[in-house]
Amino acid sequence: MTSPLNALSGRWARLSFGGRLAAILGAGLLARLGWALAVPVMPVSDSIVYWMTAENLALHGVYGVSPDEPFSYWPVGASAVYALMFKLFGVGAAPVVLVNLIAGCLLIHTSALLARRWLGEAAALWTAAALAAWPTLILYTTVMASEVFFALAVNLGLLSWRIRGAPLLVSGAVSGLIFGAAALIRPAALLIPIVYAGLTALRERRVLPQGSMLAAALAAMALVIAPWSLRNLDVHGEFVLISTNGGPVMWMGNNPESTGVYMPLPDYAKDMSEVERAHVLQAEAKAFMLNNPGRATALFFRKVIDTHIRETIGVHWNEEGIVKTLGPGALTPLKLLTQGYWMLVLSLSLAGAGLVVIRGLTENPTLLGKATALAAPPLVIWGYYAGVHGIILAQDRYHLQSAPFIAMLAAAAVLGLASLAQRAPRPMAAAAGKKGKS
Repeated sequence: MTSPLNALSGRWARLSFGGRLAAILGAGLLARLGWALAVPVMPVSDSIVYWMTAENLALHGVYGVSPDEPFSYWPVGASAVYALMFKLFGVGAAPVVLVNLIAGCLLIHTSALLARRWLGEAAALWTAAALAAWPTLILYTTVMASEVFFALAVNLGLLSWRIRGAPLLVSGAVSGLIFGAAALIRPAALLIPIVYAGLTALRERRVLPQGSMLAAALAAMALVIAPWSLRNLDVHGEFVLISTNGGPVMWMGNNPESTGVYMPLPDYAKDMSEVERAHVLQAEAKAFMLNNPGRATALFFRKVIDTHIRETIGVHWNEEGIVKTLGPGALTPLKLLTQGYWMLVLSLSLAGAGLVVIRGLTENPTLLGKATALAAPPLVIWGYYAGVHGIILAQDRYHLQSAPFIAMLAAAAVLGLASLAQRAPRPMAAAAGKKGKS
């Protein structure tokens, strides 16, 4: 008699890649929907600013915490997404949950498609499963934030880099339009097309096609960003590409009192205009790094570690809603769950990264071959994000933008461990072999 587990395993084996991915997506959607039904949207901290700016955009057409005080301190992208939902469905929690559900599921799907392109179908399914079950990403269904939107936009930009059947310049332009939108969510996206074009040129040994695609992408990005820069020029009377928080954030992570994490801005900067404050604090941060290279280097590595050492932000930003519906006793178990899952995925991803490095160095006889193998997109893009926040500021939520690439490397580790387990001799088989020889 077939057990239910064997029957389920057989049914899974008969599914196509698309069927398996759909099943994982369905499970991820149910988990996120269940969370949204259990815990209300109750903005705290940064989420309050996203709510206020989105509401002002939707109702007054003004980007700012107050409708009579437009600002550019934060990038506009995430607030614009929520503002669109408020415009379509009214200001309330339901539009927030709806767009977060859509973005969360699309993040799983696009990450799987990228993983299939780079690592194969098995890794793609493990990547999707890791993201579908990721507790913090589930908890983000009831949080107003930029992390999931940004990661999704980057995924779409990478997927569009090579559109099947489209001319290279068209693919580059489409990708650039998407990366432009990603940069309006987080300026860290500005350099990703350059990084990815370099990786692709190295892998394909073809510089000219990637150079032309990159030129098209950068031109398209400029078209997307330029209207917002002109708006900033009108508001501030000075050029601001996207936002004015770059200088303050860099100062927080690079000054004599810095520990690498958020700290209040100095009193002397509070009466400055946004643009003046950005210039002054950025100059101070650069001067600190140049004059204190040892201290700046130590802070860099501390910030990289602090960005990746914990993951409880999803619980923190849902705290009021959790306490209201599940009670205060649910906070600690949820923090243990989110932190425990993150430690598991991080450990696997580091093992996967090690696997990529070892294979790249040992399986390729030439220096160019080694460099090509080490230029694995998940590894390099994760490293790029880690480096950015090593320079500016650390916080646990900053590693969530790397979640797709971290999941891919974890998937590579799982498959590598499974392969080793299959090749290892079984004790009974080994004993039988010895007996047969005697």
